[in-house]
Order: sequence, then structure tokens, then C-alpha cells
Amino acid sequence: MAYYRLYFFDGAGGHITGVAEFEAHSDPAAIAAAEATRGIAPMELWCAERPVRRWAALPAAAVRRGRNGPAASSLSA
Repeated sequence: MAYYRLYFFDGAGGHITGVAEFEAHSDPAAIAAAEATRGIAPMELWCAERPVRRWAALPAAAVRRGRNGPAASSLSA
């Protein structure tokens, strides 16, 4: 199992607003766990010093569909 960190950023200044730490068996498993927490804000997934994936901010229309923020507590591997 590998240790991952998922960073959440504000949409304007690129400042970190939160982080979720979890373990997963592989990058694809970690990406799937991160996708489950997807909000409208940008996110970055890291494994140690290696970037795994970056998600851009979602358009405002996503807010109207109910995707309004991260649910980091739902991360599990």
C-alpha cells in the first residue's frame, strides 16, 4: 500500500484549503478514491514527492448540479 495526499485549492489564488491523507494499493485506486470526493475546487493528488494527478476547477454549472465541495472524510482505499 502506498500513502497519498489529496490537496484541495481555492479557485482564485491557488492556496491550499485542505488536505486528505489516505492509503491505496495503486495510483488508479487512489485516483478513484479522489474522484469520489470531487468538488468544484481544483485538486492535486500526490504520492510522496511524486504528483499523480491534477484536477482543474469545475465550471459554475457543476455547482447547480450539487457538486459544491470536497468530502474528504469519504476517502477510503
